[in-house]
Amino acid sequence: SLTAAEMQQIKDVVKKYLKQIGYGKCAYLIPDTLGYGLVRMYELMGGEELHKEMAVFYNMGEAVAWLSG
Repeated sequence: SLTAAEMQQIKDVVKKYLKQIGYGKCAYLIPDTLGYGLVRMYELMGGEELHKEMAVFYNMGEAVAWLSG
């Protein structure tokens, strides 16, 4: 499990490299409902400001299809 401080570090890394990676879609592939909560925490900490669109998936195929669409 990740702490709030670790989630902030993830956000900071994404923000640091935003020009290289672009302001685009971000698909989260998670194993369970705990992962969903972590993604929501990331969004609430400002992650939605760094991504054009965000979505959560339990299935790799669905995530890839969404990113490709």
